[in-house]
Amino acid sequence: MKSMTTSAITDLLHLDDIALKQQVVAARKTLFELRCKRATRQLDKSHLFRQTRVKLARLLTIQRQRNQGTPSPLHPPIRSYGHQRTAWHRRQRQDG
Repeated sequence: MKSMTTSAITDLLHLDDIALKQQVVAARKTLFELRCKRATRQLDKSHLFRQTRVKLARLLTIQRQRNQGTPSPLHPPIRSYGHQRTAWHRRQRQDG
């Protein structure tokens, strides 16, 4: 597993929810298998731990952003130059 390039990360962002969930399951399974190999001293490529953990973190971040409705880097938020008044500001206007 090579390090993720920008195009590979973009490919992850374009996955639908089902494919994203399958990728998360596959990454967790790979991580489990790597732990088993390490425990039995059969692991030759220890760098796969870090790569798999980082990939899993990316996948979970994308999944969390979608669940929270946070825009991805592909679709930046539309900036609004007007701001919402907080409850404190509204009370100050009513009192003053």
